[in-house]
Amino acid sequence: MKGLHLTKAVQAILAQAGITNAHAIVAEENTPQPFAVYRRASLTVDDTKDRLAQTQRATLSVQVVSMDYQSGLLLADSITD
Repeated sequence: MKGLHLTKAVQAILAQAGITNAHAIVAEENTPQPFAVYRRASLTVDDTKDRLAQTQRATLSVQVVSMDYQSGLLLADSITD
């Protein structure tokens, strides 16, 4: 998977887990709470010594927004599972 395709992979994983209220980078105004916003925080590409293969490591930043602690915690737990 290429680092630029990370959003598609994240959306597929969250949809498979039944999480539909997660948005890439920014959520629309008046989005029902709780919701999550995620973005790629970093992308590291490493070559092998023979330069025939690459490994890519992506780091995601996830922010959960909610009116109360419990609903935010439930959404955060379901994302990290």
